[in-house]
Amino acid sequence: MLISSSIFWWLAALLVAMLEVSSGSFYLLAVALGLGSVGLGLFLGLGLPLALSAGSMVMALAVLAVARWRQRRILPSMVDDDTGQEVQLTWLAADNPHQGRVRYRGCEWDAELDYTGAPPLPGVHGCITGRHANLLRVHFAPPSEHQEK
Repeated sequence: MLISSSIFWWLAALLVAMLEVSSGSFYLLAVALGLGSVGLGLFLGLGLPLALSAGSMVMALAVLAVARWRQRRILPSMVDDDTGQEVQLTWLAADNPHQGRVRYRGCEWDAELDYTGAPPLPGVHGCITGRHANLLRVHFAPPSEHQEK
């Protein structure tokens, strides 16, 4: 038994959609939509080149839609509540003045120090500007900026 080319593409789309169930990323669902679109194009009598073009456009649009949806879904959960909080410098590395330890929330944290001019002295307060894993990124303003506040 020889299956028609449209059924082949629909079966491929179904197989990829079943694989999507185990991955949960929704990108395979976008690929399945593209494969199904090729099958639909062939079923409607479009030639293979035109059906492949239509399927690739559907797949590209679906991948873009999934990427935008995932980005909107991920960004709010990645907001760092520590940003903008005040810390106190407790130790400055002798070999690298841009590395040190700061006291924050009752604990000492490793920190990447950002400052202009001379390195800050232990005891000076700075502001968290970001975090990479457990490494805080801290900005120390020059003394003149502290006095203006």
